[in-house]
Amino acid sequence: MSDTPPGDGDLDRILCALNDERNQLTVRDAVAPLYFGGRRAGRIVICGFGALGRTVKRIAQSASLDIAAFADNNPAKWTRSTDNCIPVMSPADAVRLYGSELPFVIGIFDSSRSRVQLESLGAERVVSYPAFCWAYAEFAPRFMGFETPAWIFARRNRLREAFEVLSDAESRSEFAAQVGWRCTLDHSFLGPFHSGAEMYFDPSIYRLGDRETLLDCGAYDGDTLRVFLARSGGHFNRIYALEPDPGNRAKLHAWATTLPPAERARITILPYAVGQRDEQVSFGEGQGVVSRIGASDSGVVVDCRRIDSIAATSTTILKMDIEGAELDALRGAAATIKAARPILTLSSYHFTEHLWEIPLLIRELAPDYRISLRRYAAECWEMAYYGVPPERASRRPG
Repeated sequence: MSDTPPGDGDLDRILCALNDERNQLTVRDAVAPLYFGGRRAGRIVICGFGALGRTVKRIAQSASLDIAAFADNNPAKWTRSTDNCIPVMSPADAVRLYGSELPFVIGIFDSSRSRVQLESLGAERVVSYPAFCWAYAEFAPRFMGFETPAWIFARRNRLREAFEVLSDAESRSEFAAQVGWRCTLDHSFLGPFHSGAEMYFDPSIYRLGDRETLLDCGAYDGDTLRVFLARSGGHFNRIYALEPDPGNRAKLHAWATTLPPAERARITILPYAVGQRDEQVSFGEGQGVVSRIGASDSGVVVDCRRIDSIAATSTTILKMDIEGAELDALRGAAATIKAARPILTLSSYHFTEHLWEIPLLIRELAPDYRISLRRYAAECWEMAYYGVPPERASRRPG
């Protein structure tokens, strides 16, 4: 691969290098550590006892794999065990017990650092989360999952369309790098990422004014609002914070009570999910930051609203981190986008196709907006698209 991150025009170079034979070889090489003596391993160790590690666990159980242990760097977790009595231990102990015998599947968002740690400890077979999704594609979730290179390649025309609507060189470079990495798992495609403190309010994309009205969809416990208040210095018009998960919303209310009265009085907390229609939807509550629409088998329902039903015409920033519901929510905000012309700032990593479908929908809804892509963490995690009216952009497109 290139020694420098891909730039303008390199998307075609990447796509031209992909074909059925190349895609099959990529997958075969990536999943090879799961095989021993020509047979796929029936037992694994999962590195990471967090949200992604538990996703690996669900895939493994669906595939009838035995889980020998979880390995985690947090000592507070070492005394725990899962519902199935799977032990949780340090990576060093896990490698000592299983390092030469079992594959270690990384269930941590930054797989490159975990790989270095495990291999330095002596683990002989390490498998990344994307490769594990490829190996067990029939059991892997679409949400926070990884589609195969062939699946992505089959949509190359949509990728090319999305690439063309991006407004600056950095966005096009990141887009091409994401396609290259997702189709090869070659980290040399990926350049440095921005500070996470800039996500959603990136000064290289737009500047905050002192009369912003922020509609925060997926407000969680106030994590994004804390950044907004710090960056705005408390100078804003209003905040509407939408959070459908009762546990998250309780934390949000608790945080809001700690604010100075002048700030607290300008914050309205609403219990809604957002989508394309006003309706009640099944919702997976109690999952913290990954609580989302459609993730519940318990019959839990919440009110879902179109942004057009609730947004003030004075809305100037529309932020979404709603665990994969971004496309439906954008469609339900069409009138607001047309009338109020808010800045759009959207998470874009929950589904593979959001890499190209989000910018294409922004262009459909707001043809004159400048569309940018930025990454704020390793690999593909914490990526955001921005749609910015030309009059609000920090700089001209490059």
